[in-house]
Amino acid sequence: MNWSALISVLLAARIWKNLPLLFLLISGYAITYHKGDYAAILIALFTLSFSSAFMTHLNIITDKELDAVKKPDLYKLLAQDKKTTQTVLVAEALAVVVGLGLLLAVHAYLPALFIFIFTVVAILYSYNFLTPPNAAKNRLKITWWGHFLVLMTGYFSLWMAGYYCGEPGAYNYGTKLLFIIFLLVSLSEYSLFLVESSVDADEEKQHSLKTAAALLGGNWASLLAIFMCTLSLVGLFYVRTLADETLRLWIAFAFAPGIIIRLLVEITIVLIRSAKLNYLWRLKVPDIVFNGTRLYTLITLFMLKNL
Repeated sequence: MNWSALISVLLAARIWKNLPLLFLLISGYAITYHKGDYAAILIALFTLSFSSAFMTHLNIITDKELDAVKKPDLYKLLAQDKKTTQTVLVAEALAVVVGLGLLLAVHAYLPALFIFIFTVVAILYSYNFLTPPNAAKNRLKITWWGHFLVLMTGYFSLWMAGYYCGEPGAYNYGTKLLFIIFLLVSLSEYSLFLVESSVDADEEKQHSLKTAAALLGGNWASLLAIFMCTLSLVGLFYVRTLADETLRLWIAFAFAPGIIIRLLVEITIVLIRSAKLNYLWRLKVPDIVFNGTRLYTLITLFMLKNL
């Protein structure tokens, strides 16, 4: 075993960037959890952890040329020993299969379904296995619609997986409204991801990609992101007019603040155009906001649930 290569592969999993995905799953669970019944959520977290690591490693491999200028170290972490990297990828894929099987074994059918959906779209994002001869060239992330479809489906699936890890039958009031909220929150999070992605607009143009950043340019893609986030906030306040007292409380204290913070950060990023600050603000700050706002929503939902 090449331990140095193994450590490098594990570092390439970029746990910091994937941690917010776990927050989404737990946030969905916070709405319907029942004390003493933790099997489904623990298995779901196990499965998602390996799914997100596999997704990240696959993305680094297929983005080798795209990352060559600004993030060359990512691929170098996986290139130290090919056999070690392949072994880890196989182990991650098997762990996901085992996790899905365990969810089915504890009758958590819907969490298994939604995590499976997340895993499938995450793979298609970097490697379109539906077109084997050109799997890497046809990955969904290279088009604006594929980028949007994968992230929206992925985020929404994690909310739903967490939601069904609990006991949703006991909280069936406003269930459809909750699903709409999940979609609106996912849209606001996609908008922040779009701002982060816009930093690579020039590189994406050079590689003839058809992403929003490549087609519109970094500035216009960021403005589109602001519009999306504003739309999600307006939609959330409209849903609030249809909700009962409990759901209005969740909207006001758990969901709305996160969207507002994301919107304010996006506006700030667009306003700051200093060459020295641009890359830092548009790449690093979104990571911090993803973690912070999702963690805030998670904690707040648990607190409100226990009032």
